[in-house]
Amino acid sequence: MTTQATYARGEDHHNARYTEEQVARAKRMLIEAERQTRFAPGELDRISRETGLSRVALKAVMQGDRWAWLPPAPPTTPSVRRTHARGASDDLSYPKGLHAAQMRRR
Repeated sequence: MTTQATYARGEDHHNARYTEEQVARAKRMLIEAERQTRFAPGELDRISRETGLSRVALKAVMQGDRWAWLPPAPPTTPSVRRTHARGASDDLSYPKGLHAAQMRRR
């Protein structure tokens, strides 16, 4: 038995206002903004203007209420690698998994 969704989600849904590309890009920008500025006062407005998503939609994406299944867009800058003492490395440019709890952290 497959675990395939039997309903339309994302931009395939008949009421979709945004594309998967817009939302994935917004998720990437939200992650980067949280890492750098801890959400400066106008940060949501800037991301809203650049991606075309409303502030309400951005908050729903950030909290994991909407589009939670969609991973963020890959970073536009080259990945930064950090090597630990035992030789293991972390890719700091792309989170391993994006969950609502990781997006909120507040």
